[in-house]
Amino acid sequence: MTDPFSKIHPELQEAAKKTPKFTFNKMNIWFIDKLMSLMPSPKNFEGVNVENVLIPRQDGRTKIRLRLYKPESVSAPIPVLIWMHGGGYLIGRPEQEDVCCVQYVRETGITVVSIDYRLAPKHPFPAGLDDCYSTLKWAASQAQEPGFDPGRIAVGGASAGGGLAAALVQLARDRN
Repeated sequence: MTDPFSKIHPELQEAAKKTPKFTFNKMNIWFIDKLMSLMPSPKNFEGVNVENVLIPRQDGRTKIRLRLYKPESVSAPIPVLIWMHGGGYLIGRPEQEDVCCVQYVRETGITVVSIDYRLAPKHPFPAGLDDCYSTLKWAASQAQEPGFDPGRIAVGGASAGGGLAAALVQLARDRN
């Protein structure tokens, strides 16, 4: 019989053996998502304005919630980072990365737009990616909005959000 940990680096095998086994299913995804919604969000964002905005999806009938993080004082257009949260495409929301996004704003002086994209399995691929693409198009059209430089937009994300960021760059290239 093959050791299930044999493909894990030897230095990490002990930690892997102590990690609980977990399988996702419809019931525990719902429960984890509910628990995440109860997580308190930090309230003190000194030097950073945080607001939620709704933008239209590609279908024109429904909305995408975005969480915007901007420096308190903006005198000129500044770069924008479109951020996608992690969660294995199954769970998560922008608030889970408040600390990270606020830190980006404080340290670099940029605007961060975090997307509350649709999650699987309720919304199969490419629903989440479509939400990200709609957000990219929206950010590129915000030249009149203080804190947006539509000529300097970056995309990024944590974990599954990083996968979405890579897919978004490819999609944007493919669609010119």
